[in-house]
Amino acid sequence: MPTLTRFLVRVGLALAAGFLVMLALATLVVPWSRPMTAPADLAPLKAALAAARAERDAAAAAIESGGTDPDGSSVGGSAAPGAGAPSP
Repeated sequence: MPTLTRFLVRVGLALAAGFLVMLALATLVVPWSRPMTAPADLAPLKAALAAARAERDAAAAAIESGGTDPDGSSVGGSAAPGAGAPSP
């Protein structure tokens, strides 16, 4: 099987050459560092936060009044805490 041996030797040499290139890059090349930050525009975040707070406040007001949640589901407040829990 000389062709299989020849193939395996060539694959081994290619892998060894790749490993040596990676080793040389890891030891000989010195990376330069720079700050990794970017400024972010806070206006869209503040608008989304304000909308989320308004939705939360509307849902809390609906729950307190015994009406419906903003998504249309019933939020009746007649159930006692722990209702629906299995009894012993």
